[in-house]
Amino acid sequence: MVLSTQDRIGRLRLVQQHQPAPGPARTTRAGRSSGDPATRLRLSRLLEDVDLHPSVLSPHAILIARRLQTAALADIRARPPLDWQRDLQRRLDELSRRAYRPASQPVPLLAESVLFADPSELLACLTRDVLAGVASQHWYWRQALDLASLAPATVISAHWSELAQWLPAAVAQLGLDATLSAVSRLDRRQASAVIHALHQAWILPDDVFLVLAAAEPPSLAVESLHRADLQLSGETRFDGVYDGAHDEVPWKPLIAPSVEQVLADLAPRQEYLAGLVWTLAR
Repeated sequence: MVLSTQDRIGRLRLVQQHQPAPGPARTTRAGRSSGDPATRLRLSRLLEDVDLHPSVLSPHAILIARRLQTAALADIRARPPLDWQRDLQRRLDELSRRAYRPASQPVPLLAESVLFADPSELLACLTRDVLAGVASQHWYWRQALDLASLAPATVISAHWSELAQWLPAAVAQLGLDATLSAVSRLDRRQASAVIHALHQAWILPDDVFLVLAAAEPPSLAVESLHRADLQLSGETRFDGVYDGAHDEVPWKPLIAPSVEQVLADLAPRQEYLAGLVWTLAR
């Protein structure tokens, strides 16, 4: 059996390899159309009883392994035996000790695994590679994320939103220039998605961000929304907007004076996002 990371960070793609005789090995990938769905389901349920977080790592650390090989189970319908679980944990610990750290060192092409101290370090490394146009060249991003079908701005927006709690710490590692470069690539809706995620993750005041409620029929009223309404799903969509009617942008109190001038060239929505996350990072 071979285990490798799935599209979403922290989950696994199951690959069962068996060698019928005669003929080449047949490979079944969980979550894809090939192979036996019942087998994939049983394998998935087996792993629910196994702690897949390496014991030598902190709870927030993220290990991406190219491949994890373990002895095949005689009966995949049974509960995993204790010795099999221990062997799996031992192999994970070995991969953790040998893992390369993309945040501080080059990763060889044939590296077995990479390690991030926490989600903020992963976000910082991913953002740097996306900005440099090299993310798809690294096996660990290809293996953990669906980069082929996503534009760079979509990758940044999606993962910044998903890990908004860790975004300020990631921005602190990125630095201001890289942060502004990333923010400038986001369109209006993408920037709004990250802003909303930050508001929810950091429990920010409801009246800091003004939004335009684009409902059916479209409304042009600019209004302040309660945090419970800051959603990007359903029939009503919310997009951050500054209508220019105020002498001072409503988010200026949250922006550190040292970066105000640097943000001047950004659109209001981008300015708010960059200023907010940089202030939280400081």
